[in-house]
Amino acid sequence: MNKDFTKIDISCFAEMFRDMDIALYGAGHIGGLVYDALTKNGQNVTAFLDRHGSRERRYCSKMVYNLDDIGLPKSSIPNTLVLLSLEVHETELIAIANQLRAVGFRHILHYSNKCSIGSLNLQKIYIGKSTIINQTAIVDLRYGGEIEIGENCKIDHGAMLLSHGGRIKIGNFCSINPYCIVYGHGGLTIGNKVMIATHTVIIPSNHNYADRDTFIYNQGETSKGIIIEDDVWIGAGCKILDGITIKQGSVIAAGAVVSRSTEQYGVYAGIPAKKIKERSGRLYE
Repeated sequence: MNKDFTKIDISCFAEMFRDMDIALYGAGHIGGLVYDALTKNGQNVTAFLDRHGSRERRYCSKMVYNLDDIGLPKSSIPNTLVLLSLEVHETELIAIANQLRAVGFRHILHYSNKCSIGSLNLQKIYIGKSTIINQTAIVDLRYGGEIEIGENCKIDHGAMLLSHGGRIKIGNFCSINPYCIVYGHGGLTIGNKVMIATHTVIIPSNHNYADRDTFIYNQGETSKGIIIEDDVWIGAGCKILDGITIKQGSVIAAGAVVSRSTEQYGVYAGIPAKKIKERSGRLYE
């Protein structure tokens, strides 16, 4: 596995966690490189725990070699981000996470040489360069899966990206605005320069309900997947349902429920959403 951290880009931390202190849990030389990159970027690293116990170089005044000696005030622990710069097996990461949680840390993230950021036992989260994720947003590999967010994206206040065992792939220059809920289930692919307005729900799955003699709860789900192509604008409060493709250039009016695939450059509105016109091709028409 490539251990070269010298070219990593961690500028996203400045926006994502600018109001939080960071306790870096590292491993010798690799941890030191991550520390150097963090401090160069202006992050406040309050402690450096060197997992290997190497004393060849002190990276900061609060460098320690044992979790019990980390020395942070108890009042600051819940609001301190623990950033792991480790390349170890997932079971070991989970063990470390449990140990840190027992001390009182609530914010624990893993940063690897793949530039992935995610909760300890949720390692398949990939975030591109210059993407900003609001501190109140949730990006979670719930029940497994994978989440990939491209470059120059914005995941806004209260938005939720929940894989639910599927794959969420978001392109570049996309915005997921406040309180959107985006699920993965049967797979969700979002193209480039897609704008998704507040309170939109995208759900690539449906409950089965045909059997009247069985509780819907017990009938399972069907998941086909959703594709949202480039240059799409989805208005506030829309519902995007499973098994459809929103074609390139489509506009979905606020409050619409989209249950069928759209045509390129069509404008859709209503419940269920229907095509009401096409984009004219002229800026001011």
